[in-house]
Amino acid sequence: MGVVLSILALLAFSKAPVPISLAAAESVWVYPLAGNPPGDEFLRIGGVGGLATPEGKGEGDDWSYGYVNWDVSSLPGGAPKAALLTVYNANPAGFGDVATATAAPLQVRGLVGSFTGKGWDYSLSIKIHPDLAATVFGASVPKAWGDSKEPISISFDLMKGPGDFKAYLAAAKASDAHTLNLAFTSAIDPNTTDGGGGKGGVYKIYSAATKTANLKPTLTLEY
Repeated sequence: MGVVLSILALLAFSKAPVPISLAAAESVWVYPLAGNPPGDEFLRIGGVGGLATPEGKGEGDDWSYGYVNWDVSSLPGGAPKAALLTVYNANPAGFGDVATATAAPLQVRGLVGSFTGKGWDYSLSIKIHPDLAATVFGASVPKAWGDSKEPISISFDLMKGPGDFKAYLAAAKASDAHTLNLAFTSAIDPNTTDGGGGKGGVYKIYSAATKTANLKPTLTLEY
């Protein structure tokens, strides 16, 4: 009888992971020739000369990034047990094949500074820019896809590192704006067709501005 009561007590106090999904609130396409950075349906991400960013500097007009933020004010206290980020790439893909993507995966990393879509101007990218490679929370490539023209999903385990996502999220929750800001980067080069371990291209992912709700960048946390 005592063993049964102990098991029942254990079950009563144990909790299964509770997933919480958050759709992106805002995004901007960071590129000098972007016509409507916060309103464009797509974020186009590409690098230069095998580099995903100029590493900690906001300068470099040839790079193309995507900045995305989420309102994290509703999240519970404590650190999540798991963190998954899902985005969708346009199909047909601008990078041709999985091998090309594997040579230069899409990265999610910390952002120096914070942004809002309203009032965004490219000149702000000098001080609001992707953080160092040490803050990359995850890198990923799409799985094989067919000719259905359906958007191509790309998922990231943000706990994979090397960046400390738990600490970064905690800082975002504690900030005055309660906003999580992330940067999408990649070394894939739009200006080359042969080099760097694969052909060139660009990632073209749906932004927070897309009218198709289930294609917005989505953060799923388990507590």
